[in-house]
Amino acid sequence: MTRTLTSFLLSIALLFAFTVDTSDAQTKRAGDTFYIKAGVGLVDYAGERSPTSGFGDIFDTEKFDESFPFGFLGEFGYKFNPNFGIGLGVQYGDYQFAGGPGRPGLESAGITTAYLTGRLGLGARSWTISPYADFGGHVSFGGEDTAFGPTVAGGFDIVVSRHTSLFVEARSHLTFPGDALDNLEQADYDSFDALTIMPALGISYTFQPATTAPAIFAIDGPAELDTGESGTFSATVNEDDVTRPVSYQWDFGDGSTGSGLLTTHTFNQEGQYEVTFTASNEAGEVSESLTVNVTDPPAPARIATINADPSPATAGQEVTFTSNVRGDTPITYEWDFGDGNTGTGETATHTFDEEGEYTVTLNASNDVGDDSRSLTLMVEPDLPPICGTVTELNPAFFGVNSSTLTDEARSALEENAEILAECTNLTVRVEGFAAAGERNPDELSQDRAQAVADFYEENDVPADRITVQGRGAIDDDTTTKKAGTEQQRRVDSIPQR
Repeated sequence: MTRTLTSFLLSIALLFAFTVDTSDAQTKRAGDTFYIKAGVGLVDYAGERSPTSGFGDIFDTEKFDESFPFGFLGEFGYKFNPNFGIGLGVQYGDYQFAGGPGRPGLESAGITTAYLTGRLGLGARSWTISPYADFGGHVSFGGEDTAFGPTVAGGFDIVVSRHTSLFVEARSHLTFPGDALDNLEQADYDSFDALTIMPALGISYTFQPATTAPAIFAIDGPAELDTGESGTFSATVNEDDVTRPVSYQWDFGDGSTGSGLLTTHTFNQEGQYEVTFTASNEAGEVSESLTVNVTDPPAPARIATINADPSPATAGQEVTFTSNVRGDTPITYEWDFGDGNTGTGETATHTFDEEGEYTVTLNASNDVGDDSRSLTLMVEPDLPPICGTVTELNPAFFGVNSSTLTDEARSALEENAEILAECTNLTVRVEGFAAAGERNPDELSQDRAQAVADFYEENDVPADRITVQGRGAIDDDTTTKKAGTEQQRRVDSIPQR
């Protein structure tokens, strides 16, 4: 019996001592499922009637009436997880016994053992070859009497498929009382016997397949992005092994999400974002993260507006030019005033010596771009003060049914012509009227207005600054001048800017 127990314990030690880590990403064994297992092996009895002194002696069929020490076992149980389960098993063995008093020779006995055991595995979730150990209790029938006691076992579970694995194990049932199997209990022997099956080879089947949780090997994405720039993010997982359905989700850290192993995203605000990828299925969930620094991209110089004050300007007057330019600093400002002169700065001033129409251009630039914009500035001649204040010119009066200028009318119009000739910023609207009762009032009023316009042209007022209109007869109650028909026979010169 000492030989058998020593062999068994040594086997357990060797099983664990020579275990190698064969782990990978795949979950090798199922959990939360029922299982069945069956196997065969060699059996050995250790006790007061143990027939041998060496393990090889049990194969001597001549000595043991041509019987062979075979055994088989079957088990049904439940695995709470890949590493732990409980089982209810039956083991049968044809055990060899030495002859005793009244029993000459050697003989064999078939003994059936029912056992309940708990099984603890090592690396069962991920190792292809997983060692395990059992601890429980048993009841044995077929000896001289019924025996019971603890059960211990150790072995290897070798994965074949998602449902199936092979096993090799050694199992020993320690029996009490010591005379239950062989009806002998001597003082110089141990007080218990042992039934051992070693090695036992067999197959185990789980009703549910092994489920493989997702594993993330790597995630990839840009470490830096500009705001508004699209970035591509990818993940590498155990696609070939993972149990489906499987969900792949991205959290970009800005309130946005994505899905799939490959996705794109654009960040609209600068900052540091933690991008997290999560893979999940019924077997588990796993996440990995990376950090993305988002900054505003370089901004080229862009001109929003340019302005001139005053506009229009007069010759000799200082004009201030201002700009509104956006972009990364520093920004260079270059002004071209259109008269051969230039300037610099966000704000510039310039004086135009001559009247005319000038195209003023600003060119703004920085390290990442440039922009140009122009405006048109009218520069008028330097005019007398009256040119900015005059609102009314002298009227000209005519005789009855006449469109000929009188000396008095010419005198009044000469003063108007002087103002119009000097004030080039002014134009004049000439309106002619006829008094009630005059012949052909429409034609007469037009002729009177034309006579005044001709006088202005003769006195150096350009025709393109004069407009002419005959207004016809004026009713007494509509005139804005003094009462009387003389006041109605007139031409008004209305200055305009």
